[in-house]
Amino acid sequence: MAFTYSSIDDLKHEVKALLEVKDVSEQELRGYLMADHPAGDINEKISKLRGVIADIEYLIVDVQAQIASRELHQHLMREYAMVHSMNLMSI
Repeated sequence: MAFTYSSIDDLKHEVKALLEVKDVSEQELRGYLMADHPAGDINEKISKLRGVIADIEYLIVDVQAQIASRELHQHLMREYAMVHSMNLMSI
């Protein structure tokens, strides 16, 4: 995945969208698992959908890590700016 300069709000929106897709996928999976008369290829569909859900979960964790990293960077920069401005003050 290439690094992009998205804002933290954009990344939070992306997490929300991924969670929605994951919820829909899980509902579809429950439908397959609870089907009274499953189709012949149901095991293949279930396996594929479980893989998709695992991939979505991985993406969610990745984006959450990006958010945490950017929030930490912002915090450190604020701290640096405060310490730097205090060093510039003269008595």
